Amino acid sequence: MRMKLFTLSTLATTLLAYSAHAQGSLNTGLLGRFPFDNATTDATGNMGVNSATNIAYGPDAGNRASAALRLTSTGEVWIVPNGLLDFGITGDYSFSIGFKTISSATQAFFTNQGSSATAGNTNAQGWFLGFDNSRVGKVYFGLGGNAAQGNGIGLSTTNTYNDNAWHTAAVVVSRSSNRIQVFVDGVAQALVNNSPNPNFGSVSGTVFSIGAQGTAISNASPGTSASTTGVQTVISRFGLGFNGSLDEGRFYNRALTSTEVASLNSQVLATLAERRGETQLQLFPNPAPAGAPFTLRVAAPVVAASISVLDALGRPVPATITPAGPTGFAVAGLAPGLYSLRVSLPTGPAMRRVVVQ
Repeated sequence: MRMKLFTLSTLATTLLAYSAHAQGSLNTGLLGRFPFDNATTDATGNMGVNSATNIAYGPDAGNRASAALRLTSTGEVWIVPNGLLDFGITGDYSFSIGFKTISSATQAFFTNQGSSATAGNTNAQGWFLGFDNSRVGKVYFGLGGNAAQGNGIGLSTTNTYNDNAWHTAAVVVSRSSNRIQVFVDGVAQALVNNSPNPNFGSVSGTVFSIGAQGTAISNASPGTSASTTGVQTVISRFGLGFNGSLDEGRFYNRALTSTEVASLNSQVLATLAERRGETQLQLFPNPAPAGAPFTLRVAAPVVAASISVLDALGRPVPATITPAGPTGFAVAGLAPGLYSLRVSLPTGPAMRRVVVQ
């Protein structure tokens, strides 16, 4: 049998074909794309912009000037989706965006949550992706609601991401399979069910399964609220209460696959080597109680001098780090706050976040 020689040229051609296929896939079902490259324009031309208040532009993840939206809590961008985001209680949809912040306040990457536009209807509708101040630094997704039953479906990640680093967040809602997933940096996240009614649905690892009562209240059509001019109107806005940077917001009328979400993440943001290496580090407990040491376990033997502690702004802070076993360390002396532990491993740097409270 003659074996085919797999040359570098063949490899390059294969990779280019794969990349083109991935890009083509990510254009399927694309309703709107807001790259925020010194403008609020939808690159697809499908959606319009109603207003942009108190916004600026700053560097993106590649440090390109004026290539990301910059907001300081009071700014927002109202868009006109032209009916494209009316998913109701049956439509599949996905949303992805790049973000960077150190804020722990309640704030939206994007939201169209509001009151029902139907007279006499007390239900809330629409969805929210961002942070909630009761779940500090965790990516939070909210969907629909009912005034009589309290808030609607609410899901949060177990990890925190208000670390002043660029990340991507994506939510994928599949009504055809009654599943919701939240991704950060292209990886499906373990979820916590914050819904007030257990019959709204349940979490198993990275998947929230929508229950019968959850289906009834999970109306993803945009709700209404008072606009910046005081007029009651349909909500669709980036950056409500957000303090930080946003980039590359994308809306889809279908449920993206996990492979597509990972591919989109690699296109939007270059994953940092430190983020790739975080699986080499374990922290427990996390959150850690103030005044007590917590344990850092490293996949490979290192010395304490290779470990540094950074605050939310990336500045080194003093800490007491002592060996605890062959690959473990006790870390103490940190005041309440959000920190990153950076470890120089033989394979490269790795970083992990910890909340001290």
